[in-house]
Amino acid sequence: MRNRTVPIVLTAAMTIVLPAAYADEKSDAILKEAMAASARLKSLSADMSVSGPATGQGSKEMTLSGTFRALRPNFIRFSMEMPGQEAMLVVCDGTTLFMQTQSEKTYSKKTAEEGMKNMGPTPFGFFFHPTLEQLNDGKTPPKTTKYIGQETIDGIVTDVIEATGTNTSGGQRVRFYFTPERIMKRVDIFGAPNQTPQMSFTFKNIVTDDAAVTPADFTYTPPAGFRDQAEVMKEQAANPSRGVPDYMKNLVPVGKKAPAFSLPTPKGGTLSLARAMKGRKATIVNFWFYG
Repeated sequence: MRNRTVPIVLTAAMTIVLPAAYADEKSDAILKEAMAASARLKSLSADMSVSGPATGQGSKEMTLSGTFRALRPNFIRFSMEMPGQEAMLVVCDGTTLFMQTQSEKTYSKKTAEEGMKNMGPTPFGFFFHPTLEQLNDGKTPPKTTKYIGQETIDGIVTDVIEATGTNTSGGQRVRFYFTPERIMKRVDIFGAPNQTPQMSFTFKNIVTDDAAVTPADFTYTPPAGFRDQAEVMKEQAANPSRGVPDYMKNLVPVGKKAPAFSLPTPKGGTLSLARAMKGRKATIVNFWFYG
């Protein structure tokens, strides 16, 4: 497979030209420094957290935590987990990108080029693609950028740049927090009218150019009992009823009392039907998929 990442990195490192529409000289200077600094990196490791707003009344902020490790040109390994939820593992061994799903005991595969083409406005996306386009939708640069000021995160003073996108969301705003070394530490993604971030990515304990990080750290071997998702789907298409439980026979008849049960919540802990029913005449239980 042809590797197109190195030429892109070299171009970014050698010549960085910002569009004339950028009027904020401070943000322009910081972005040039950040793109050059990222292009020079060989490896990047960090603890990572992803957070978003509460998904229901009374629920807490959604937070996932995990680890991230990357090596140029296209090696990546990161795992994420949330209390009460399955772990997610993504590995690219330089040729193939694997995504492992714990609950289904399956893994999917893509080529490295396809899987890492556009990682969105994230710290890991900017490591592999240190370009203005990566700060927006991966195809076009932000419409505007401006310097917001400084903010201290985990004891590190960061410079904050706000970019306004030109993608289909119209007024999407993204704030990027750069360390004094111009490494992207945090990203806050806002919806057009929102003052609270819809999603935040934060790197902690950042280590760059660690000589101990080698391609051998990015091998992937499916755990025992895990199957290729494509093969599972092919079997299901050939035998639609195979392995599918008869859910209808287990339904509670209308008018009958629902059995007691407890389920994990997105933020950890459990919620029981008895607790939800306390002080109420009726309770609607909506089972939804998160992932």
